[in-house]
Formats: sequence, C-alpha cells, structure tokens
Amino acid sequence: MVTSEPQLLALFESCGFDFTATVRDIAVRFPQELDWGVPSSVVLPFQLTQPFAGFGPIWKVPVSREVDFDLPPATYFYEFHPTDDMKTNFDRAVGQLTPVLGEGQVTSASNAFERTWRIGLFTIRVIAWPKEKNAMYSNAYEGHNPYLWIDAKIYVRPDFPFAHPTEDAAQPLHELFTAAPGYTLVSASPAYTRRNRVPGRDTVVVGTRDDALIIRAEDRSVRIPLGEIQLVVLTRLTPAQFSGSSSLSLNALFLGRHHVSVAIANGDQTDSLDRVAPILAAAVAKPLTVKEYPDVK
Repeated sequence: MVTSEPQLLALFESCGFDFTATVRDIAVRFPQELDWGVPSSVVLPFQLTQPFAGFGPIWKVPVSREVDFDLPPATYFYEFHPTDDMKTNFDRAVGQLTPVLGEGQVTSASNAFERTWRIGLFTIRVIAWPKEKNAMYSNAYEGHNPYLWIDAKIYVRPDFPFAHPTEDAAQPLHELFTAAPGYTLVSASPAYTRRNRVPGRDTVVVGTRDDALIIRAEDRSVRIPLGEIQLVVLTRLTPAQFSGSSSLSLNALFLGRHHVSVAIANGDQTDSLDRVAPILAAAVAKPLTVKEYPDVK
C-alpha cells in the first residue's frame, strides 16, 4: 500500500503518468480533441503504459485556458463505467483504489458519492453524480456522453503543476508582511508555485528576493519575477447583502505572453487589507488599483 508521496510518484511513473512535461509537448503524442464532442471541453486522451489500480489505459487531461499548454498537467481523470449502475461503478472504483491507497476519506455531499485520498501534494478522488439528485442543474454533457449518469470519475491532481525547480525555503527574504488576524495569505498560483526543498516557516510570509516576489508557505513557495508583475489589485466588498470582505491580487504576464491573476491574500472585512496593499505595491514598484463593490450575490 502507498503511504508516502515518493511511493506514489514512483507508482505514477511506472504507469506512465507525466507531471513534468508541458501539455503542449504531451499534445504532440496525444493530440487534443473535444471531450465527447462538447465545444467548450478540450482534453488530451493520454495513454498510460501500465494500468493504474486496474483501470483502463486512456486517461484525459483537460485544457481550459491557453496558459495550460505551457504548464505540466494539473489533472488527469478516468471515466469508469463497467456496469449500467452508477453506485455499483462508484463502489467498484473505490474497491480498486483501496488496496493501493488505503481507505481514504468519505466526503459528505448531498448530491454526489465521493471518496478522497490525500498523499503529499496529491489528491486522488472518486466521484459519481446520481441523476435524480442533480436534475435541477444543467450539464453540457447531457445528450453527448451516454455514460454521464453512470460514470464514476477518478481524478488524480497535484496541488499545482510541477513547472519549476524546487525552492530553497531556507534562504532569507526581505519580509513585507505575514499572515495575521483579519486576513489569510494565499500560496496557490498554478503558474508560479513550486515545491520547497526544505520546509519553510509554519507561518505564511510575503517577501522579496533575487528580483522576485515570494509567498512562502511550509511546503511550497509562489515565486513571481518582478519583471512579469503588471499591477497590484485591491478589491473591497462593502457591507450590503453580506458583511463585506476584501482580496489582494497581482496581474502578471506569465512567460511574457499569458495574462494571469495571482491571489495574494483574502481579508475578513472590507478594510482588512488596506494596510498591506500599498506595502506590496511599493515593494514591486507597480501601480495599485482599488476596486470597490457591494457585497451581494
């Protein structure tokens, strides 16, 4: 049974999963296609070299944005429907994964059956959607995918694409601010996140080093070259239908061609980030834009 991330990575590698090549390079071997003919859903039909947990060889890599082509895969999924009964398919999928990964965690959901496994920076998830509990929702695959309501879907997801070398979190930063009461810091950018070689502090910190802005957490760092940062954005939601909140983000130009937004912090109240926003803008020498909206649905 797999009990650690190195063991899981070794298993994935033996099966042929690729978490380091870009989607663009993978598409040379497995050209993109429309998933079940749905125009808004592009996938790569990725073929494993060995079965994973007894499932079939063709897994799908979804591609939703142009920037995804310049990143390694962030998701693989497999559609499992050996029988015509959705619950049977779900139970069988869980039964095939349990000897490999352990019991996992049963996730509570009113309209789905779900089991998840968390190992290192990976989440493996099985989910099935009973039609009778989802009749009120529209689904783009209705009329396209004949297995839509009997599938158990198996997802393999790293927390972020493994696009960059690891970060030496022992190196000092010019610290700007840390997580504090009233706001939390975010370290989750698909384009800029990388694994720490050694653990960082247990408190998330924002700082600068080597011409980059860095958001450093215990197991990962978000490293954004200062030259790719375009703008700092403070969004303030004022009390209205709800009590108000705030967020702080960057607009960046990843690889000089992809416009991406990088979340920095989320505030509990409208003014929670008023102090740190100008500190961030001054440190990266970019304009600060403040946007304000009423806090409504």
